[in-house]
Amino acid sequence: MKYFLFFLTTFCFSQQHTITGTITSNNRSIDNASVVVLDDSENMLGYTYSNNLGIYSIPINSKVNEKITISVSSLGYKKKEITIILSDKTLIKQSFELEEKAEVLNEVVLKTDQKIKIDSDTITIKTKYFTNDTEQTVEDVLKRIPGIEIEEDGTIKANGKRIEKLLLEGDDLFDKDYKLLSKNLDGKVLDAVQILKNFEDNPILKQLGDSKSVAVNLKLKKNLLNIWFGNLTLGAGVVSENRWKESLNIGLIRKKIKLLNLADYNNSGIKASSQISKSFPSYDIYRQDRYEKEARSVFYSNSGENTTFSNTQSIFNDAFFNTLAFNTKLKSNFSLRSVSYFALDEQIQNSLSTTAYLVEPSPIFNSEQKNYALQNKKIGSEIELKYSLNTKNYFTANIIFKNNPRRINDNILFNSDFVDVASKNNNYSFYNHLYHTYKIKGNKVLVNYLYFGTDQLSEKNKIVSPYLNEFFNIDSQALIKEKITNTITYNGIKSKLISKYKKIEHVIGAKIESSIEKNNTDFLVNNTQNTEYKNNLHFKQNSISLDNGFKYEFTDDFKLDSQITLDFNAFKSDNFSKLYTLLNSHNGLNYDSKKTGSFNLYHSFNQTLPQTSALINNYQLVSYRSFSKGILNEELPVLNSQSITLSHYYSGSSIRYSTSTSLSYTKSGKINASETTITNNFIFNNTAFVAGGDSYRFNFKLMNFIRKIQMATKLETQQTWVSAPIKVNANDFVDINTLFSTYIVSGTTYLEKPYNFDFTITQNRSYTTYNDSKSSNVVTKANCAVNYKLNETFIMELKSDFYWLDQNYTFLNAELNYTPKKSKFSYRMVLNNLFNENEFKISSLNDYTKTTRSIPLIERYALLTVRYRF
Repeated sequence: MKYFLFFLTTFCFSQQHTITGTITSNNRSIDNASVVVLDDSENMLGYTYSNNLGIYSIPINSKVNEKITISVSSLGYKKKEITIILSDKTLIKQSFELEEKAEVLNEVVLKTDQKIKIDSDTITIKTKYFTNDTEQTVEDVLKRIPGIEIEEDGTIKANGKRIEKLLLEGDDLFDKDYKLLSKNLDGKVLDAVQILKNFEDNPILKQLGDSKSVAVNLKLKKNLLNIWFGNLTLGAGVVSENRWKESLNIGLIRKKIKLLNLADYNNSGIKASSQISKSFPSYDIYRQDRYEKEARSVFYSNSGENTTFSNTQSIFNDAFFNTLAFNTKLKSNFSLRSVSYFALDEQIQNSLSTTAYLVEPSPIFNSEQKNYALQNKKIGSEIELKYSLNTKNYFTANIIFKNNPRRINDNILFNSDFVDVASKNNNYSFYNHLYHTYKIKGNKVLVNYLYFGTDQLSEKNKIVSPYLNEFFNIDSQALIKEKITNTITYNGIKSKLISKYKKIEHVIGAKIESSIEKNNTDFLVNNTQNTEYKNNLHFKQNSISLDNGFKYEFTDDFKLDSQITLDFNAFKSDNFSKLYTLLNSHNGLNYDSKKTGSFNLYHSFNQTLPQTSALINNYQLVSYRSFSKGILNEELPVLNSQSITLSHYYSGSSIRYSTSTSLSYTKSGKINASETTITNNFIFNNTAFVAGGDSYRFNFKLMNFIRKIQMATKLETQQTWVSAPIKVNANDFVDINTLFSTYIVSGTTYLEKPYNFDFTITQNRSYTTYNDSKSSNVVTKANCAVNYKLNETFIMELKSDFYWLDQNYTFLNAELNYTPKKSKFSYRMVLNNLFNENEFKISSLNDYTKTTRSIPLIERYALLTVRYRF
């Protein structure tokens, strides 16, 4: 009980001292130097950073005659420490003169202006040595930095791990929505990229160390600091008149305030809404948690998009977005961060497909020609406050609002009849996170987390379908309406006590949560309510969760990690109520050596409840020809699985070489499966719970910078073998076995010559065995880019994409970049799809379904852009 009182008040019985002074080197002030004060037991009493004059000041609570150590460090300088004994004077003056540091790390010589600089947990990479002046955005720059990867959805990985945050000059502006920054900020403003290992945003939790998170910090060119900067881009098609590209960057980066406004409009297939995610739940037993729940979407209308080709080759859309973000220090210990955005995608997508369902007693064939039109908006705002009351109390408040209205008009020729679908959806989300971190004494930290939120999704669907109308025995042109409202509201409080001793780290935590979910469906056939397809269910869950985590260091290299969570869930629905006890555990061993890398062996056991949609007792229309329902008047079973994973990761002292390998096996107990019935016109899915199958996963990745030829290379393979039960037009479940294989080889050169190139070769394979039939699909694609610097002002780049499918496809794009010397203007010509590939066809055979699909491709065009930088 006494620990919860610390959430509201803090008592201090020690005398307060203030330590102040200046930090210099060769009579020059050092700003942003780290100053840490430790007591005799190496517990942190306070910390700060020097200002632009090299001055620092730290208030501490300590006793007279107590021995303290003041430690000062800064990038490029030798660390310096001094130990003093406190007197009864409240003001202590202590200045430091630091020496510049030059050292050798695995033949990487630290100089003033070096390519790669390593200091403790920070790797600094100068961007000018790894770019070729054709990069347009920060993401383009990051793609060329050794050790950093960009996944297809824009997620950034550094040293093989997904980054926690993307910082700008040490501060966070966009939190989890960092793709708004990476995909839109001008890449030319960057001076360096820093990989921050062992990253921890919470200064009190940072004192405990042992963070496994990674962040990336963007350093701007010095001439752009403390002034307004930005660029304006105007572009128009010169061959295809309907091509446009406009963008605007405005920024102000100062020590106390950082502000960015980013805007973009294009119709080249790059979606604005894809840069914004819906929610970001996370769980870390040793750090801060984040709970965000989502309401379930019911109705789905397939856009007919192709995922094999890139968006700029196959997506027909108009995209606009604008975002404003800032981070300001209201006081030295109080900061405010805010981000707001508006994104709009208007997409028109045509496609043609034929499908064969290889089911008993005879195969079923149908065709589908779609004219799909989408209007998708995303509007949101986030405010975050951070307040450091003193060295023992740290508060964070994070308030998030999101709105996602969406309209779909889907005109379909299904077999020989027309079907019209009009869908109007809206999604409101509100999340609130309040954190208080309190350092009790020694290495004990109490983290209190209060959260609440709501997510409401409404869907209004109108369908005119002769097949549905025949099914409901009404006129062929009659209208069917479906109105769905799904809402989830929740609140909770969680406290955890984190204790760290010499060889032991222990966490004990408790969470109390209450949530209410409502699923309502009104189904009108010819303006008459059909009760057989109406659903009105409420679910309530009250839960108490207990966490226990334990880490023990047998040696400096060898550690034990054990985590157990017990969840007592009182579940109540319209059909039943029951108290569930769910157990989740994660236990493993870690051996971490600088010479051999990190080895991990883990076993996990997981118990969960199915989605509440499993209790929907009447059919819901989930597409214009598909129905789905749950289990009728039955309680939810507990789903469970267990897995064992062996992994190894090794990275050299720099980013030049790393390998990662993992092998895992998962055995599923009871799982949520589907009983599927396919007719000539409809698909019916019933929820079922059966014994699950098992799966094996193997991943290997090798990243290497070959110094002799100045090339960064990557070799990667992913192998997944899955056995799962399936039931389609049959009386019993049978196992379907599938092997998914991916092979990737890539390389990027950094030659000190006028030319450079990069390439990627990817092959995806799938093999499926179902009943007595076997199927396989192989897709191979290669991407190659060659750039040539004709002189200091003119750069040419050729990009080729090759696809080997049922047919072979070749795309050739060219970019011409002209940047006059001492000019604020630059010019770029984009020539897209020079071979004018205009239609894509592919056939695939998966599970029991054979599909042939055809979509149009973006025709050849030329786009001229002019960019003005200020």
